[in-house]
Amino acid sequence: MKLVFPLIVFLLASFYTKAAGFKTEIVSTKIFCINELIPLTAKSNWPVTNFNWTIKDANGKTTKESTSDSTLLWGDTVIGKYTVELSVSNANSSLVIYDTIELIKPPIVLAGKYDSVCANASPFMLDRAFPKGTSGLWYYNGKELTGGMFNPASFGVGKYQLTYKYTVPGTNCMVKDDANIEVNAISNPEIHHTWPNTSGNANRICFSDELSMRGSKTEDGISYRDWEFNGAGVQDFGGRGFIFDASSAGAGSHKLTYTVENRFGCTNSITETVVVSPIYFPKLHVYAHKNRVYLNDTNHLVYDASWKVDGQTLTGANQYYDFKTRDSFNVTYTGNSEYSACPYKSYTFKVGNWPTSISETTKNLEVFPTLSNGIISISGLRLDQIETISVLNASGQVVEIEIQSTLNNQIDVSHLEEGVYWLLVSTKTEQYLGRFIKQP
Repeated sequence: MKLVFPLIVFLLASFYTKAAGFKTEIVSTKIFCINELIPLTAKSNWPVTNFNWTIKDANGKTTKESTSDSTLLWGDTVIGKYTVELSVSNANSSLVIYDTIELIKPPIVLAGKYDSVCANASPFMLDRAFPKGTSGLWYYNGKELTGGMFNPASFGVGKYQLTYKYTVPGTNCMVKDDANIEVNAISNPEIHHTWPNTSGNANRICFSDELSMRGSKTEDGISYRDWEFNGAGVQDFGGRGFIFDASSAGAGSHKLTYTVENRFGCTNSITETVVVSPIYFPKLHVYAHKNRVYLNDTNHLVYDASWKVDGQTLTGANQYYDFKTRDSFNVTYTGNSEYSACPYKSYTFKVGNWPTSISETTKNLEVFPTLSNGIISISGLRLDQIETISVLNASGQVVEIEIQSTLNNQIDVSHLEEGVYWLLVSTKTEQYLGRFIKQP
């Protein structure tokens, strides 16, 4: 027989007997489970010298008699209603009071069984107990688990015994059962790098680099290792690491994730972001005006760039080259991306033999719109076949030339003077000619 103490709910018996101002009452709840020890307590407004307790079943049979103090521990194994009779007295007065208590059969309560969990598992509801209901509560070390939630991270690694307590609604009949949960340790993975010499900055590499990476862990018991990657450019070697090829992955941010699983089946991951700096692709713009060749990068993405003409470095804010004849000369443009540690990219091309007249062998070029004060476009040619795009005036003289680097099918003519112009597109084998008019 188990003791129900302390009581969860206290109710006052409603029977009072008064004699010369002498009052006593039985303090107890009304309904309990069988096989429990129930504390029956008498309260009096005057000192009491004698307490005589008698418990009778529904048939009037006495099941318990006791001469004790103001508290009686009582219980029974038979379901039913019982009458509690208490006789109290002192030197001046005496009285008898009564109360009724009902014993019911306790329900079957099961806490349920739970598998072991990992320390980094998400909080979960303890939902396998029976019966369910608002009167069923979970406890650990006497403290209620709010909402019946178990948080492995809060508990930490170890074995825990949790208690499910279910109280029959409207009674003080409470039954409990225990459940055991084990929280297993996780392994903490680490990523180690061999950064390229050209990078000079962890988490950022150049487009032409390869990054060697391997994983490790800080706890024993690793059963296997697994690498995860969110893009192209990875060559795995044996699960311990990989080569990250920046050019295959492409410019931009890439997440590298290393995941390990230990002998408990617990996984843990670490993620790192690597930024690949792009190769710098300039748009080279070369045009002639009054015995001077002007050299520009119209993309304006250059970092520490320089121009050289026949080996001579051009200096100053305006990059140009003065010439007396239209002999050919070599132009080299060197620049890199916004990330200064990446290697420079050079472009060398030959400027010379500019046409002074239009060949009869040229083919028609579609230019639209034919009237423009800003952008004109060409069609019918593959961009990767174009070497130069030249702008000729009405006399057939070249006033501007663009060198193929990252050409598109649009040409800005807003800086030209008003008049009639020809657009001459040269490939390795052919020339194409189209006409347009520059408007104000």
